[in-house]
Amino acid sequence: MTPQTISSLAAALAAGQYPDWSGLPPGVTLDPADAQPAALGERGLPAVLVHLDDPAPGCSARAWTDPDTGRVVLLEVAWTAAPPEWPAGLGEPDRREDVIDGLVAVAGGEWVYAGRGLAVVTSPDGRHVRHAFGFAPTSVDAYARDLRVGLAVTRRPPTTHGGAGR
Repeated sequence: MTPQTISSLAAALAAGQYPDWSGLPPGVTLDPADAQPAALGERGLPAVLVHLDDPAPGCSARAWTDPDTGRVVLLEVAWTAAPPEWPAGLGEPDRREDVIDGLVAVAGGEWVYAGRGLAVVTSPDGRHVRHAFGFAPTSVDAYARDLRVGLAVTRRPPTTHGGAGR
């Protein structure tokens, strides 16, 4: 069997191959030159965030790695345009969580399939995929505690331009 690369795994998520997804395989690592410190889950576990090549038109990808080993612990594909429709055959999740995606609150919008190593964030109308996360199979509680990414952004107040006295 050919070892899976982070690129092939991101492409599988981008292609909506969720019914066949069984989690991130062990041993996928990254040694990025351009990475930044990050934190994951409710506990804020240390991680390294790596921006990946776009796996398909209209979407981006990023991965979080263990800072000591370089092992990929979480992979995300996010759609910036034309998100795909909700995939048929995925079934009921282990849990549905409320999520804030950008500035939009989506009640029950994160579908967590922890035993399959998959979490999917829907559009507010529940018809489209906005984010897909892949990870090693785990429990729902461990996903929330150790892996879940906050997607909320903070709106900044407008700034005024010009010199003093304007």
